[in-house]
Amino acid sequence: MTEIRKASFVAVMVDDTTDVSEQTQMVIVLRYVLEGEIFERFWGFFTPEDQTTDGISKCILEQLDTILEGSEQKLIAQTFDSANVMKGKKVGVHAKIKAVYSNAHFMHSYAHQLDLIMRNAASITRNTRIFFSNILAIPTFFSRSQQRVSILKKHMEVYISCPSSIRWNFDIQTVNRVHENLQPLKNSLTEIQLTSTADQTIAEATGILKYMNDDNFMFWLELFHQIMPHVKVIYNQMRSREISADKVNEYTSNFKTAILGIRNSKFCENPSETLMAEAKEVCDCICDDMIDRYSSTKHLLVAKLFDKKSFSSFKKKLPSEEIVLTSEAYPMIDKEKLETELKVFYSRSDINEYYKLSELLKFILENNLDNVFSEITKLIKILLTIPMTTSSDTERCLSTLKRIKTFLKDTMNSERLNSLAVLSLEKKFLNSHPEIKEKVIIRFAQIETRRMDFDFK
Repeated sequence: MTEIRKASFVAVMVDDTTDVSEQTQMVIVLRYVLEGEIFERFWGFFTPEDQTTDGISKCILEQLDTILEGSEQKLIAQTFDSANVMKGKKVGVHAKIKAVYSNAHFMHSYAHQLDLIMRNAASITRNTRIFFSNILAIPTFFSRSQQRVSILKKHMEVYISCPSSIRWNFDIQTVNRVHENLQPLKNSLTEIQLTSTADQTIAEATGILKYMNDDNFMFWLELFHQIMPHVKVIYNQMRSREISADKVNEYTSNFKTAILGIRNSKFCENPSETLMAEAKEVCDCICDDMIDRYSSTKHLLVAKLFDKKSFSSFKKKLPSEEIVLTSEAYPMIDKEKLETELKVFYSRSDINEYYKLSELLKFILENNLDNVFSEITKLIKILLTIPMTTSSDTERCLSTLKRIKTFLKDTMNSERLNSLAVLSLEKKFLNSHPEIKEKVIIRFAQIETRRMDFDFK
């Protein structure tokens, strides 16, 4: 709470899961910038009255009221998971929160956006749908029998994980593993085909072998094997805790360049004009979706003010459109003063040479320039506070929940659950505040119900 009071802006990240007692647990994580450093703090696990929009929004608003202590303008972003009840444009949770906190812009998790982009590209044509249905059937086939797994291990050193219905990164791994171990997989299927006594197993192995030897299958396997490493790179970049709006622009630009390079390469060439056209359509779909889902949001347009590639042109002519959008999206920014500060900023190479926004903010603070560049400082803090994904810290919290609240401890109350979660998730914070540990020890020692005297001097 002390850190939040000192921070200029705060963002809230929310996700949920079901614990071992079949009770919904919603986690709230707070993100803010303090003294140039980005913090993501676990706030707590909570159980909404119900899973409706009203129930979830009421629970979140109650906590925000405690967290912000009446400073409504401080909340500048909210990020939830992909549930429809969260993201409805007019009656979703984010709309109800924005009605109370007018500056709290909704940010869709960009790691999840990438999932949607790739799923759309994988289903855009009939041939791509057939390809992914077939390739994802390979790990499913082996996972159904320990005997099949044993045969697979004889021919391969690595294992192909079963596909996930919600995570595209499992599909990336499947494509790469199949491409890299094509012959061992064929050998495994052939052995199963010859040694199995089950008619269904033989039929499935024969079917998989047939399409693995098909030219169309090999064409799509080669194409997506070229695409997947680039998807994996940007997926991991989008899940980083340190990612900011300016880096999203850079990562998406590099990704689109790589996909366009594949589109114009030999990997999209095929004797069949239909397959060639569909391959190019897949690449175009990925690039168009990237533009549609990433480039149209206001905070990413605002981040263009700090695009180093444009500084030379901005020095000659200020980006008036981006400045207007900045003042509209964030009313706490003074438009005229921002224009004045940007003129100085673009003309000073010693100030704008920093590669990261976080480095630039530290430079401004360390050199006591935050009064000179007050609006730029506010804007940098806003861009660093905005969470680009819910995948990093909230998922870590949900994983901790599953370790703490087990079947043997399913009656644990919320106060104890949150206390244990803090001990697990905020070790760095607790180590930097030894006085908290001391108070805990004193309180534990003074509990009257103890049979032994723990209070030694």
